[in-house]
Amino acid sequence: NEAYLVVVGDIKPRKAKKQAKKYFGDWEEANVPSNRFSYPDSYDAPKVAISNKEGANQSTIMVTHEVYLPPGHENAIKARLMNQILGGGSFNARLFQNLREDKGYTYGSYARLQNDERVGRFFAQAQVRTSVTDSALTEILYEMERMQEEPVSQEDLNLAKNVISGDFGRSLEDPRTVARFALNIERYDLPKDYYETYLQKVDAVTAEGVQKMAEKYLKPDRSVILAVGNASKIEDKMKKFSPDQTVEQYNYYGNKVEKKAVSGDVTPQNVIDAYIEAIGGEQKLKTVEDLKMDMTMSVQGMSMQINSYQKKPNNMYQETKMNGNVVSMQVFNGKKGKMRSPQGEQMLEGESLAQLKESAPIFPELTYGDDTKLKLEGVETVDGKDAYKMIVTKPSGTSTTFYYGVDDGLKYKEVTQTPQGAMSTVYSDYEKVDGILFPKQMKQSMGPRSFNIEVESIEVNAGISDDRFAVE
Repeated sequence: NEAYLVVVGDIKPRKAKKQAKKYFGDWEEANVPSNRFSYPDSYDAPKVAISNKEGANQSTIMVTHEVYLPPGHENAIKARLMNQILGGGSFNARLFQNLREDKGYTYGSYARLQNDERVGRFFAQAQVRTSVTDSALTEILYEMERMQEEPVSQEDLNLAKNVISGDFGRSLEDPRTVARFALNIERYDLPKDYYETYLQKVDAVTAEGVQKMAEKYLKPDRSVILAVGNASKIEDKMKKFSPDQTVEQYNYYGNKVEKKAVSGDVTPQNVIDAYIEAIGGEQKLKTVEDLKMDMTMSVQGMSMQINSYQKKPNNMYQETKMNGNVVSMQVFNGKKGKMRSPQGEQMLEGESLAQLKESAPIFPELTYGDDTKLKLEGVETVDGKDAYKMIVTKPSGTSTTFYYGVDDGLKYKEVTQTPQGAMSTVYSDYEKVDGILFPKQMKQSMGPRSFNIEVESIEVNAGISDDRFAVE
């Protein structure tokens, strides 16, 4: 009793009704709950929000707000033309021309005006470099305001009409479009000729009408202004969009992040010292001459072996094997380094060599000097536990974000930027080996991919030969 059945195809109505009665005729009517919701109030001022994607070198930005524009509304066609000029899918749209063609901030910026019988939505968005997060949002808001303040040119209006008319004509080639049109007419009580006269209604829209739609349906001063990216680099940039400088942060699940302040007497070096003490103490760590670790991980159902060797002062060798065959390797002998991958072997130079050298020490925290910058960002939650968020910038310029437990001092997580994107490693299941705590479980994630690494064995002061680190 609340269902619609729409049939489009090479079939007579009489036959369609007969089949509908055959297959659905025994359905019984039932009471359907009727829910009524109050329309959400608009904000009185912009609401500025961020969500953190650690290590990201881009931001996803959006300006969005609610819109009351049910399907078939008398303004629906004029509003669609307005949105087409602002940020529709064509290269001529203003957001695309401004943010891509003029500023070079992004590959594309688009806007969408969604109809809905209850609460519709407008949003304009783009993906931009972290450094221009605020600049790109400024341009989006500017273009929204310009639509309200200036009549569009006849040329822009004609281009938008041509795009919409062309899209409408092509859509009729799909039977699903015809079905959707028929359903809309019944469901929303539209005039029977609504779609038959659609193109005439498009053609009748004027520049003045477009401007009125912008005034009515765009709310740049009452929007949610959102950026998802490296929170530590974009939070201050986002404050300019909030009248009271308030920026709210939300996590992956849309829950508000309650930031905790760092106690005034806690310094970055205090956090590093606490970690060193937690895993065994400086004196004990300095007795380690070499370290050998054997690990396993599974990637897409394939088991892989990782063997890691480190020796003072900064020698390292790491290989990854599959079925006993080395598939990748990197080695550093204190001066020279090289790596091997399925694409071949190469000697490392410049920045790559410097980064390998910085990762070679057995306990890197013991090597931090005046040329290493430590920045304490605050306290965040990692797997339900409070952790100090620390950004460590090495002499090479490489920045890594670490999370150290507030209560136990242990390293919970680190996020490193790689050429392929941000790689996150979570450490757990610490166990003591020769008086020193080592994590036995590591979970690494990069984009949608994640895999678990299990430490099978750890040998401290195993007497590793210098030949292991030979670089030819």
